[in-house]
Amino acid sequence: MATGDRVIRISPDVWDRLADESVSGEALAARLAMPHSSDRLLAALDREGRRHLLVPLAEVDEEYNDRRSRGIEIITRELSILGGSQARYLDLLCVDPAGYDVFDAIGGDLARALSAGIEEPSVAARRLVGKWRRFWMTPPALLLNRDEQIGLFAELWFLAYWLIPKIGVARATEAWRGPLRARHDVELPGCSVEVKGTTSVAARSHRIHGIEQLVPPEQGTLYLFSLALRDEGGALNTLPSIVQQVRDLASEDDDAIVIFETRLAQSGYVASAELDYEALRLRVVSERLYRVDDGFPRLLPGSFLGGIPSGVVDIEYTINLTGFDSCIVATTPEQFSPPSG
Repeated sequence: MATGDRVIRISPDVWDRLADESVSGEALAARLAMPHSSDRLLAALDREGRRHLLVPLAEVDEEYNDRRSRGIEIITRELSILGGSQARYLDLLCVDPAGYDVFDAIGGDLARALSAGIEEPSVAARRLVGKWRRFWMTPPALLLNRDEQIGLFAELWFLAYWLIPKIGVARATEAWRGPLRARHDVELPGCSVEVKGTTSVAARSHRIHGIEQLVPPEQGTLYLFSLALRDEGGALNTLPSIVQQVRDLASEDDDAIVIFETRLAQSGYVASAELDYEALRLRVVSERLYRVDDGFPRLLPGSFLGGIPSGVVDIEYTINLTGFDSCIVATTPEQFSPPSG
């Protein structure tokens, strides 16, 4: 798939309909995965409910086997489909439910490749799994706690509304460095942005992790984006909703969607926990972008006479931005002008 083609996915309805069929023994329940794109790709469930993508192979088609990725396996084997006879298939099996979204995207890519007819199925599968392998190599994570959910929500909100519209989805996803444990959440040539979310609306307080977090980049300006949120049962925003919003934007670029899905996994977000994450419903109260300079409240390595005391290995502190409106440079995305280089 060329860069710029929109990533397509298998519809959840396909898996829901398959789940209604009774499967026993070694047979699989199957149906066309994307009938409008390809008549060669099947979505299938086995008796354990595991998801498969199947490509029927002709006698001249090469076999392919790959078990190197953590969450996906590919084997060539004889299979029986409910209501049909046994045949030889290329079988892609998703063994990690946390990767269902990516598995559906692989299905969309594979349907497109099969429709084009340029590559043999084994060649297309090898190329596409290689493309997504970075995601599958990301280790599984525990459920994000409330503060982590709010922090990730704020980062994705900044991506969706402040960054992607200004510099494009490819540059924006590459600049999102928070999941990589970089010093700043967004790092661009000429500026960095530390992103913070808080439900402490009145005080607008934020926890700063480490003495280096508010140190500017070597070249350029450091900003702090403060997203004030309120936890309300009737609010429309959730962590899964902003994930899907950025995912839709990233899907318009082949490289961007791979980077986004990989870093999303590195942040600790897994699709299997979405029902849990839906419980936290957030209303956006205000957005403020601060320039972090000498007038901004912060600790720096030079804040300590004689340097950081010997034996102190970790410093965390809380800042209260009430009364620091003079540091605000933008309250809407339209007022933000990131470097163009």
